[in-house]
Amino acid sequence: MNKRRTGSAEHILLDRENRAEFIKTLAAYRKRPVVTGRLNYPGPNKKTGLAKIGFEILLIEMEKTFLTEGAETLRWEGADGPAYILSIDDDPLKLKRKSILMEKTHPLGRLFDIDVTQAEGRQVSRCTLNLPERICFVCGQNAHVCASRGLHSQTDLIRHCNNLITQFTKPASARKSHG
Repeated sequence: MNKRRTGSAEHILLDRENRAEFIKTLAAYRKRPVVTGRLNYPGPNKKTGLAKIGFEILLIEMEKTFLTEGAETLRWEGADGPAYILSIDDDPLKLKRKSILMEKTHPLGRLFDIDVTQAEGRQVSRCTLNLPERICFVCGQNAHVCASRGLHSQTDLIRHCNNLITQFTKPASARKSHG
């Protein structure tokens, strides 16, 4: 497990590659799908207090949704933030549908990035299920287009993520009186 703490772009990319290779190896070795959850948190510092809270919420939701008898779990820490990895004996398409449902219905779902890797090492995409690409949590357009064109500032993205997490963690009485 990689414990590097820096958040430079080079380290983030290297950690993503290392994690992806580990997941492919794990899926092939166990001969079953692997579900990986991360928090879509912008910027080089993936370990802010609110990002940690958001990740812990994701972890709890993933355990509620995916954890079954015989599942194996692992937390991965890297420069690109923490990841929760589950090796599960289940149909990968069913797992992807569950992950998409969580991303669409949970109040923080737009911040959740849940991938399913098949035993053969290929990821199950939304396209595989004939579903549209993810939408941007700021403007509602195609998220890949916004990211590739840099349509939103890092400050705006971080502010939006922090607001979502803060609103979700407020007591219900505080949400009603201010919202």
